[in-house]
Amino acid sequence: MRFLTASFISLVLIGFSVNPVAAADYSDGMLAYSSGDYDGAFKIWNELATSGHMRAQFNVAYMYEFGIVSKPDYHEAIKWYKKAASQGYARAQNFLGWMYEMGKGVDRDRVEAMKWLELAANQGNEDAVADFKLVLKRHLRDMDKQFQDKLYDVLVQELQQASDRYDANPFPVQVLQEASNYTG
Repeated sequence: MRFLTASFISLVLIGFSVNPVAAADYSDGMLAYSSGDYDGAFKIWNELATSGHMRAQFNVAYMYEFGIVSKPDYHEAIKWYKKAASQGYARAQNFLGWMYEMGKGVDRDRVEAMKWLELAANQGNEDAVADFKLVLKRHLRDMDKQFQDKLYDVLVQELQQASDRYDANPFPVQVLQEASNYTG
């Protein structure tokens, strides 16, 4: 029995030595990244991200967004930011909000941007608080501009209709009758 236990432990240890990435953890990725080994960091974080590690998901997304190990890939960045943001990682929520605000890898959607920025801001992320305020200000400005544009269009249309009515009959019957009754 002792031999079987020792053999099982040896196999487990050999399994980790055969696949060094499996034994790696998040901090190994940080060490690789800080030393300039971006490919090594990406390899470590990508495996962790695939298994659900939200900070690794954020780092993989960041590397895709900014083209650190390849050309920028916004669709992959969005995918990984969403995974981390859905787990409640405020930093990923903030970055995802900006992806929506800027239309990087997705259709530009200010409402969706504000949703993610607000989630991050509600967790106390100071960058997200400032970013949410900025995007909200832009949104309100655009809504005000849209309202002004619609109001302008309605007024132009009504003036055109009034002008058309006047051109068709510059002196309506009622006005002529009132004029003929004037004795002043």
